[in-house]
Amino acid sequence: MSDSPSQQSLMFADLVGSTHMYETQGDAEALRIVTAVVEKLESLVQAQSGRVVKTIGDEVMATFPSATAAAWRPRP
Repeated sequence: MSDSPSQQSLMFADLVGSTHMYETQGDAEALRIVTAVVEKLESLVQAQSGRVVKTIGDEVMATFPSATAAAWRPRP
């Protein structure tokens, strides 16, 4: 283990309105949507050299080696 601190950027993402979605769409459909969104976020994080630290429901916590890596977005 290194004694020198490392600098990283953190990202916290939360799906807004998921409680309402569960109420209006039903559990199965809302879970399908939330799962698809979280999987897409995981893929995007990895594409930017990031690492998903944890997911809890509709929340994702990720780290990136720099702010540039966290903010850069490839063009479609």
